[in-house]
Amino acid sequence: MTEWLQALDRLGERGVDAVLVAVLSGSGSTPRDAGAKMVVASDGVHGTIGGGELEFQALEIARGMLRAGDGRAARRFPLGAALGQICGGAANLVFERVPAGAEWVRVAADWHERGKPCVLVTPEGESEGGHLLVGAEEAWGSLGATARDAQAVDTARRQLAATEEGPRVLELGGSRAVFEALRPSDFNVFLFGAGHVGRAIARVLGVAPCRVTWVDGRAHEFPDEIAPNVRRVVTEAAVAEAARAPAGSYFLVMTHSHALDFELVEAILRRADFAFCGMIGSGTKRRTFENGLVKNGLGADALARFSCPIGIAGIQGKEPGAIAIAVAAELLQLHERAAAARRQAGVAPV
Repeated sequence: MTEWLQALDRLGERGVDAVLVAVLSGSGSTPRDAGAKMVVASDGVHGTIGGGELEFQALEIARGMLRAGDGRAARRFPLGAALGQICGGAANLVFERVPAGAEWVRVAADWHERGKPCVLVTPEGESEGGHLLVGAEEAWGSLGATARDAQAVDTARRQLAATEEGPRVLELGGSRAVFEALRPSDFNVFLFGAGHVGRAIARVLGVAPCRVTWVDGRAHEFPDEIAPNVRRVVTEAAVAEAARAPAGSYFLVMTHSHALDFELVEAILRRADFAFCGMIGSGTKRRTFENGLVKNGLGADALARFSCPIGIAGIQGKEPGAIAIAVAAELLQLHERAAAARRQAGVAPV
């Protein structure tokens, strides 16, 4: 997920400068892996690089850069006694001041919103240098030299086709640059229903590495504020919204209407290309739905992929918050298993 990019884009719309802090690499045990980022602005912090003294010192550096107007910096932090942390490793951080309205942020956010994967190429050093965004068929920006740009585009497109994640530092025309793939999340959750449980699930998934499309025909049921990774859709055509979902989506059905629940479940099971189809309800509700689905011609294979009740095993609470945590844990577990299987098979991320 690229929450940091969303944060920079929102800050830019408000005219607020920020510093992007990224874990470039590490050795030994570190609080966060390479690629972890946080965005530091004068009015708040978005994301984390692991907390503790490492993050405290990084925040001080970032805030100093905001005051001084500095451009880029790189620092190495041994995670030992001097830093008050016992991880035992070391973390290499890069800091970049991002002015409000930076065009590379706007373009990258637009590509991301359109589901277009790309590689962000940034000069590693503290000297001046632009950003280059490289997609499969087009590129935007420049590192400042045509030869370097051409080499970077070729390298970035090879990275896009690979399964490797996280930033890479590579030699490029006598200097070094950071190459990082920005891939739209393939973890798409479609949540149907804005009742008590739906609202609780939207809150929990709002801090998870996924994109949520939250659908209900009752506009007044949605809260005034929702997480940046949640898109609210007010429509009576919920079944049509399910049909438009990308392949590999995770569906959660919990509307105010049993009839609509049934329509949604049948439509999702018939499309067959989903990662998960789950409905809130009891064993009795499941059996009633199964009888109706069989009458409508769905077979045993489709019914075997229908989850009801939903939620990871072992959590018995029926409070909306407890259900939300159990459901989010189940989705996260399923998605991580699927991602691990793709990596093992050498399949590039979506």
